[in-house]
Amino acid sequence: MRLSRALAAIVAGLIVSGTAIAAEDRVRATECQSNLRKLNEAGVLRDLSFKPGTVVMVADRATWGQIDFGQKTRFVENVVCFITVGDKTKTARVEVRDHMENRVIGRYTGARLEIP
Repeated sequence: MRLSRALAAIVAGLIVSGTAIAAEDRVRATECQSNLRKLNEAGVLRDLSFKPGTVVMVADRATWGQIDFGQKTRFVENVVCFITVGDKTKTARVEVRDHMENRVIGRYTGARLEIP
């Protein structure tokens, strides 16, 4: 996963410092970060970046295609949890893109995952 060092440092700093983050959120964010590492090791996640108003998640086409809808939803929810540093009151819009053709293969609007 190509997660920018700056983003990783910011999120890690927020998790560790906890100045503005509730302990419960900090624990949840750490769990989500761990889950993202596992998904990265499994070959699902290729890249994570941002464009205005949206988190762009690039997924391995073959691996994404093999996992069921529930797993895809949990995967995207872990991305949201990581980005929001575990705060359940916040959400993020996620666009899932194919790593080969860069086409949209999923959208998460904060409430549900849609697969075109």
